[in-house]
Amino acid sequence: MNGNEIDTILKKLKAHRNYTQALLLAVLAFCAGAVAFSF
Repeated sequence: MNGNEIDTILKKLKAHRNYTQALLLAVLAFCAGAVAFSF
């Protein structure tokens, strides 16, 4: 692996992180809602 490949991977990860965080928040909100409704 050369520096250029690593740089490209880091850029892709940075773009994916925002998407992953949004997805994680959606899942957490859904779980919290499901727990709240089950009580």
